[in-house]
Order: sequence, then structure tokens, then C-alpha cells
Amino acid sequence: MATQEEVLQAIVENNGAVSFKQLKERFGIGKSGSSWLPQRLRSLENKKLIYRLRIGNETFFIADPDLLEFESRGRPAGSIRINACMERKLLKVLRERKILTKWQLRVALGWDDKTFSKYLKSLLEKNMVIEWHTGTVTLYFTPDTLNDIINLYYEKLYSNFQC
Repeated sequence: MATQEEVLQAIVENNGAVSFKQLKERFGIGKSGSSWLPQRLRSLENKKLIYRLRIGNETFFIADPDLLEFESRGRPAGSIRINACMERKLLKVLRERKILTKWQLRVALGWDDKTFSKYLKSLLEKNMVIEWHTGTVTLYFTPDTLNDIINLYYEKLYSNFQC
């Protein structure tokens, strides 16, 4: 027994128009009647998602034309727009404050989690931000900060060996 969504999907996949006979074949319903398919079709008609067309002794169901273009609306799946200005803002906060947790960084920027995660992921992929897991805490900093820390360490280490 198919759901309303599955029946609607079957109609849309068939270029938006399908006969009742084709639907019965698609869902494996024999010549003896079944009450669930007409119920699903009637509820889809009541929601104005499909329309019934009777030609001779054949009944066709036509999907709302907007449903056929539903998948092509908006940006293609997986495409994300990255704003360079937002990336610079995130980097600026990291350079000023040196080392921050995810929560501290997000609060400092005042962004929602979705926006913050999008730009952080982008900068991590570009190796412009370093993510360091220390037990239960994850720290974020720039390569410049890491370079400064290493330089300070070596400066202190080698200062003992000078004459």
C-alpha cells in the first residue's frame, strides 16, 4: 500500500500525466478493485496537487505543473555561496583573539550556527584556520597564531644557549 507521496511521485515521474490503469500496474494492483489507490488519488485532488481528466472510458491524472518544476527551483543541491567578506570577518576575530573555542568564536561573531558552520568549514578546507581537538574542547586558530607560538617557544629555548 503506497502513501500519498509515493502516488504523487509516480505521477510526477511519468512526466506529470498517468492513467489509472498505469498506476494500478505500477503498484501491482490486479484487476479486482482496491480501495487504497482511489482514496490516495481523491485526497491528492482535494489538496489540488493533481487533476482528473476523463477521456472516453479512460481516466488520467495530471500533476499540478508547478510540481514538475519543483526540483529545479532554487540553487542546485550542494551549491553554497561563500561571501569573502564574511570569511574575512571570521579570520579577523581569530587574529585578534588568537585562540578560541567554537562557542566563543560564534558568540563573538553573532552568527547563527548554520552560517557559522558554513564559513568555518570553508576556511578549514582552504587551510586558513586550524582546528585542534584537545580532549572535549576543540580550539580554532590561524596558522599565523601557530607560527607565533612556535617562534616564542624556540626563542625561549635558544635564549638559554646564548653566551
